[in-house]
Amino acid sequence: MTGSHTMHRQGEGEAETDVAGTPQHVPPAIGHLEAMPQIVLNRSSASPEALCRVWEDAASLGRHPRYAELLGPPTLRERFVAWTRRIGGIMAGPPVARDRPRFAMAALAALFVLGSVWMLRPASPVFETQIAEVREIPLKDGSLVTLGGHSALNVAFSPSERTVQLTRGEAFFSVSPDRNRPFVVLVGGQRIRVVGTKFNVNFDGKRVHVSVMEGVVQVAPDTAGEHPENPQPEPGAQGYVTLVAGQKLSAGSSGQARPEPLGGEAGTWRSGHLDYHDAALGQIIADARRYYPHPIEIASPALASEHLTTSFSASQVDQMLDTLPDILPLTVDREADGSVTLRRRSAVSK
Repeated sequence: MTGSHTMHRQGEGEAETDVAGTPQHVPPAIGHLEAMPQIVLNRSSASPEALCRVWEDAASLGRHPRYAELLGPPTLRERFVAWTRRIGGIMAGPPVARDRPRFAMAALAALFVLGSVWMLRPASPVFETQIAEVREIPLKDGSLVTLGGHSALNVAFSPSERTVQLTRGEAFFSVSPDRNRPFVVLVGGQRIRVVGTKFNVNFDGKRVHVSVMEGVVQVAPDTAGEHPENPQPEPGAQGYVTLVAGQKLSAGSSGQARPEPLGGEAGTWRSGHLDYHDAALGQIIADARRYYPHPIEIASPALASEHLTTSFSASQVDQMLDTLPDILPLTVDREADGSVTLRRRSAVSK
């Protein structure tokens, strides 16, 4: 600098003034020694702390319009130092730590690494279908899952067990045999265990319905769902209910029913046809919702528990609804938005 542009330092704690006498606050040194040219550190007899304060004073001149033209645009190095100081202020709060920029850069690096690990973590596959969509999903063990309309399935295989979780809807499983790695379906608080078989699982949100086409299926309450410390019952032990081909079972929070004859073929919905033999209206409507674009509601639990036998195409839910008043004492009320409500006929007549 020329003689017309000088600065002097006041006593400790005082403000500094430029040549015009305007007080200028200079932030305390916070250890940007890595930003200072090494040749200055090597040749100067002053302490590194003093040199750092002078270095910061010089760097702050660029903020004053009277010196901006003289100093010119900041270099890339100066911009980088300013950037690290801003980040350090955000990450570390008040300027009390000498190594704040180093801490800030280390924190940013750690966040980058953790974010990369999170993004690249091996996630469990999740499969979902839309309303009226049926999808076949081949699994890496050779098994095949057919996922019904508006259904969702999580897959989490391990070296000792092939585990899937049906969180909603319906699925038909054709399981590849592997005695060393049982195939387990977790659904609605139930644990279904097989080695190799073909079976259907339906979850209407309240109860789990299992029907077996081939092989043997074991069903037990999933005690680990609420209490992971509790061991699961051993296959064949008390707590498991065993189903064989041609049998079905319904299980829920109120307990498990005994196996009973299927009365038809498991998984006929895969061909687009829904068959029910002495099934609850609530179960039938729960399935129909997954193939119908508008809401279908049942006005009372008592009506939902009515049983009937019916068969219809997944694309003909409207026609099925129209036939219900001929089978059960109910009315089908349709709204302008397409929604449907089923009400007991006696309640409407009053």
